[in-house]
Amino acid sequence: MTDCNPEQDSIYITYQDCNNLYGHTMSQPSPYSDFQWLPVENFDLNSIFKDGEVGWTLNVDIDYPTHLHTLHNHFPFLPENIKINNNNKLGPHLDNRKNYIVHYTHIRQALRHGLILTKLNRILQFRQSCWLKPYIDLNTNLRTRAANDFERDLYKLYNNAVYGKTMENLRKRINLKLVSCPKKIEKLVARTEFTDRVIHAENLCAVHLAKRKILLNKPMYVGMSILDLSKVTMYSYHYEVMLPMFGHDRLTLAYIDTDSFIYKILTDDLYKDMVSVLDKLDTSNYPTDHILIQKTKKL
Repeated sequence: MTDCNPEQDSIYITYQDCNNLYGHTMSQPSPYSDFQWLPVENFDLNSIFKDGEVGWTLNVDIDYPTHLHTLHNHFPFLPENIKINNNNKLGPHLDNRKNYIVHYTHIRQALRHGLILTKLNRILQFRQSCWLKPYIDLNTNLRTRAANDFERDLYKLYNNAVYGKTMENLRKRINLKLVSCPKKIEKLVARTEFTDRVIHAENLCAVHLAKRKILLNKPMYVGMSILDLSKVTMYSYHYEVMLPMFGHDRLTLAYIDTDSFIYKILTDDLYKDMVSVLDKLDTSNYPTDHILIQKTKKL
């Protein structure tokens, strides 16, 4: 390469994706019964066990100390819905949090990394267990033995669809009427629950009607726990694997998705560096002569 400057630092761009993130988190303890509000007095967040029979969802106020802003600026803890360009988006930021609702494992992780709990507003206690794990393990094993991409994607979807249904917003459901009679369309449009209509053809119209009654029967507390536990996994990898290995000055987090990172790393040989954390990686599809090759696929 004629434009290569050997005096400049060597830079790697690496895309790293977490295998089976939701499957992993759904194998951990999830809420299932005995929900009750607890008094905030005498509740010691440091004395609770991560995988005990009881868990908690907390409403907290948090200070984000300014001395952490530089270290955490690529991936701040406790993301929340904030207004960005007049739209609400889930985003990490370095401001303090008020009335932030969080799973106890995620808040404990944030506190270990320097955030400060200033007030505990409410505590919801529940019983928890790994009741989803047998189903998740079944699909994971079937996916491991899958012979083609269709089957691999199918068993992954079987797991992810469970999470999706726990978080379904039933208020967005509608009654849809397909109508070809003009008089019937007029009657439906005149109803108080009419919201929209879509003309699909000259003699076919889809009329959208809001539901008069909604039964809120989705276990959103399970979906919320899955989301927060998945955050724990991703934050652990960044702050306890990548950041200690390369340091803030050599590691830049260029892109974040739910289950993946894109890093810019200043290093002479990324692959030699990653040998020290090979137990955290799945490199089973690497070339057989690669320094990071592993025979066992991790899902």
